[in-house]
Amino acid sequence: MRMTKRILSLALMLVLLAALCVPVLAADNSLTVTMKGEGGSVKIYKVAERTTSTFIEPVSDFAFDGFPTDLEPYAKGEKDIVELAKDLLEFAENEGISALSTQSVADLKVSFTGLDDGIYLVASDEEPDRYSKITPFIIDLPHMTKDDSGKISWESSMTVEAKMTPITPAKYDPPIEKMVTPNWAGKNESFTFTMTPDDKSYPMPDPQANEYPAGSTASINTSTNAMTLTLKGPGSVEFGWMYYYKAGTYTYEVKETAGSSKGWTYDKTIYKLKVVVTKDGEKLTAKETITDSKGNPVTKMSFTNKYEEPEKKVPQTGQLWWPVAVMGIGGVALIAVGAVLRKKREDYDRY
Repeated sequence: MRMTKRILSLALMLVLLAALCVPVLAADNSLTVTMKGEGGSVKIYKVAERTTSTFIEPVSDFAFDGFPTDLEPYAKGEKDIVELAKDLLEFAENEGISALSTQSVADLKVSFTGLDDGIYLVASDEEPDRYSKITPFIIDLPHMTKDDSGKISWESSMTVEAKMTPITPAKYDPPIEKMVTPNWAGKNESFTFTMTPDDKSYPMPDPQANEYPAGSTASINTSTNAMTLTLKGPGSVEFGWMYYYKAGTYTYEVKETAGSSKGWTYDKTIYKLKVVVTKDGEKLTAKETITDSKGNPVTKMSFTNKYEEPEKKVPQTGQLWWPVAVMGIGGVALIAVGAVLRKKREDYDRY
């Protein structure tokens, strides 16, 4: 009888200890992840259940050989928990495991609510603007903390700042050339060029950030994101630098707007510019491909404007015919005078 009571007392003590180490299962945990870059999205996976304060048991999707069941070495820094998070994310993506929830970033943060108790993996789904994907991390909910005396407490609502690395953008200046022939012409002529992205979300030069030659004007159409650059007189065309923060293929149309000044022949070539941006680590690199109106590959976008002095034509007006009439009348008068003088001379010779 006494042995039975002792066993019951020991069992009760173990239950109480377990209750102190493991919170009651709940579904009111929340996690807020603060971000450095706007845009993109974050996903969360539940990877394990807690069995005691440090021991865990994987959920069915993550029950693979080698899954760590004790977090103590990671808590002490004996093992790298960041590498564990990366390994779990790679496993999830390779196996096609669906995330428990995916949320878009808004106001530099993303929140997950109504989460059961457990161990979670958090990672980026889509990259935010101007930053790399967040470094994946593992967090327990509710989160267990210990004070200096070793007392354990549990936090059901957590806010975590994501670890992020700024992206080194690809910096690109479109190769454009403007020529005027002959080179002395066009001092008072204006030449207008337009760059139009196939998708208005594509990066474009910033008229406020780039420097342009004196006398030129640059503007962006807010509805199409097309940039128009006007230069007066001979000189080079420079749309300015463009910055790419995401890998991808970006295409543009570049052309000259024909003017109406007499004597000028404007270049009608329409170039297609394709910028392919690739990512290597946290660095992006841009490489262009340019084709002319006939689809031929070229190394730069050249625009040639030719000037020929307009021919001076005699205006079709009656004002220019009056000298002819005067000369005709004068000629008749001279003939008449000559005839009179000849008559008088013949009469004189007769006598």
